[in-house]
Amino acid sequence: MARITEKNVRYVFDRYCAALGVTPSHKFDDGGDLALDHNSAYGGWSITNARGSDMPLGHFRMSTSDFYEAMQFAIKSLEYAGGSGYGRRNTKHRRQG
Repeated sequence: MARITEKNVRYVFDRYCAALGVTPSHKFDDGGDLALDHNSAYGGWSITNARGSDMPLGHFRMSTSDFYEAMQFAIKSLEYAGGSGYGRRNTKHRRQG
């Protein structure tokens, strides 16, 4: 697998926000909903609200590669379930029961 960089993480985070139907924040208080936070001393990447005062997904951090893979997994899950950023719900592959 190719090396995953900060640029890759920021790109996949923007895709994740689009899948959720929220606005990513790239600067403090720019009107976005979610923001990326990185601090290698505390373990890596996390997601905060745009003002940085809350970590809505919990107080844990991931390495660059783990965070990238987790975002890819989340995006694929949202696409499968018909997430808000991807239009109509996909019922073709949904389990019937």
